[in-house]
Amino acid sequence: MLISDEVMADQHGDPLIERKLYLLSCKLPEAEVKAKYPALWSYFESGKQQGIHEKYLSAHRSPWYSQEERQPPLFLCTYINRKNKTNGETFRFILNHSKAIAANVYLLLYPKKPLADLLNTNPELIKSVWQALKAITPETLTGEGRVYGGELYKMEPKELGNVSADSIISVLPNVSSGQGTQVTLW
Repeated sequence: MLISDEVMADQHGDPLIERKLYLLSCKLPEAEVKAKYPALWSYFESGKQQGIHEKYLSAHRSPWYSQEERQPPLFLCTYINRKNKTNGETFRFILNHSKAIAANVYLLLYPKKPLADLLNTNPELIKSVWQALKAITPETLTGEGRVYGGELYKMEPKELGNVSADSIISVLPNVSSGQGTQVTLW
């Protein structure tokens, strides 16, 4: 779990966080791994002995030990969270300056092309968009998500997509909400 809402990066793009975890991603065919990387082959074989290659995700990938390739997201949103007793916050928006991606414990937000182009052209707007995301009220977010026992809140991507983008649009130059027309930013 990230402690800060902003992930800074070192000169290589690695996140400057306390506990770094790495995910092994290998696209090489089994024969090549076996021939050139015997220690890695042994590791993969131990996974096979545990039946990992037969699990749903592994069984649908080729090779079974490969990972989904994702680009680092500019923004992340917590997927599931308890209400913060101090500030009432239910979901957190995180600004990612690193080349890291997150596993399925966060929603990875990738701006659509028009917004991505605007942010690439005007990088000073990135923090304004992030602040606008953070300013979305907990009530607005929980109104689109769902709640489970013990005030455990969950937000699916489509539910987050239903949240009004007006606060974000308000910080973007020459962009209007279209007066009732849904604007898709992510």
